[in-house]
Amino acid sequence: SGLAFQEYHPDWPHVKYTLGYAGRPGGPAFYISLVDNTRNHGPGSQHKGTTEADTCFGKIIGAESERVVQRMKNQPGAAKPMGFVSPPSNYIDIKSIRLLRGPESQAALVSAGL
Repeated sequence: SGLAFQEYHPDWPHVKYTLGYAGRPGGPAFYISLVDNTRNHGPGSQHKGTTEADTCFGKIIGAESERVVQRMKNQPGAAKPMGFVSPPSNYIDIKSIRLLRGPESQAALVSAGL
C-alpha cells in the first residue's frame, strides 16, 4: 500500500541525498536523490497543470552514509544515467536504518551544516 495522500512542503525540497516516495500514490517504494531533484519531483513536476509532487521524507546525513549511497549507485545492474536496477537479483536489501529524532536529530542536522 502507499500513502493516503501526497504531501509536499517547501521546507523539504528534493535536494541531494534526500529520500522521496515514488509512484502515485506514493510509496512504499522510495528513491534517494543523487542531485537536486526539486524541479523533477517538486510541485507541478509530475502532472503538468497541477501542484502535485513527490513526498520528501528524509535525508542521508554524514560523509560515511553518503559514501554508502555512492557505492549503491555503482552496484551491478544499475542502468545509466538514472541508476534503476535490474534484475531483482541485483537489488540491495537494507538491513537497518537509524532514525534520528528530537535533540539527536537537530544535533546531526547542525553538524552536517543543514
